[in-house]
Amino acid sequence: MTFAIREARAKKIPLLETERKYLGFDHADLGRMLLQQWNIPEPIRVLVGSHHRPLEAENIEEASIICVADVLANAVRLGTSGNFVVPAPSHDVWEQLELSQGSLESILVQGERQIAEIMKIFLVA
Repeated sequence: MTFAIREARAKKIPLLETERKYLGFDHADLGRMLLQQWNIPEPIRVLVGSHHRPLEAENIEEASIICVADVLANAVRLGTSGNFVVPAPSHDVWEQLELSQGSLESILVQGERQIAEIMKIFLVA
C-alpha cells in the first residue's frame, strides 16, 4: 500500500485513484466490506461505500453529506488516510445539498467548535 500512497503524493492525485489502480478497489469499498463483516446495517454500509461516488448511491443526499464531511475532515487534517490531495466534491454534490462553496468557511468554523466541545467531554469524562 505504501507504493500507492507514494504515487498519489508524487502525482498529486487522490489516493483512491492509486488504490483502485493497484488493488482494484479503494478504501471506501474496503470499509463497506468490513462493516458487512461486523454486521453493521446495510444503509450505513452503502453510505460508507459510496462516499466518493455519492451521486451513484441510493440515498444521494445522505451520501453527499458524507462526501462533503470527508472532504472537510481531510482539508483540516482530521484524518487523511495518507491522502495529500483533497478531492473536491463535484458541482452536482453541492447542488444536491443546496450549499454554495462559499458556505464552507462557516461550516468549518462550526465544525471546529463542535469538535473542541466533543474533545473536552471525552477528555474530562
